[in-house]
Amino acid sequence: MTREPLAALCARLYGTLTDEQPTMADDYTDLVLETVTDALYPHEVGAYPELLAAFVEAERIDLATVIAEYGPASSFRHVAWGDHPYQLVHSPAIVAVCERLSNVPMRFQALWDEQWESNAALEDLEGLWP
Repeated sequence: MTREPLAALCARLYGTLTDEQPTMADDYTDLVLETVTDALYPHEVGAYPELLAAFVEAERIDLATVIAEYGPASSFRHVAWGDHPYQLVHSPAIVAVCERLSNVPMRFQALWDEQWESNAALEDLEGLWP
């Protein structure tokens, strides 16, 4: 699965969890989704849309709660995204990041550490995600 269809899927799934529009820039979301796609095992790639949709359905309450409390409609909405402690929650990629953290946490964390200068955004999210 390439990032463009994954970005569209994440946006659609994010929209089922909140009426708020994500406020994170598309280029940031694309970079996050690059890490997500790199964390997919070969046998997951073709089935990932169904896997992600099933994850969102199963974790609907927790995802919606995290987005409501820390996302675009939260008290953090006016904070500049570069300084935002929960910036991943403002991106539709949050659904895929939480899925990877739930299903392949060590693999995802290792790839994040390799691909990102800072792991603060991921660590902030890990503190929120059950």
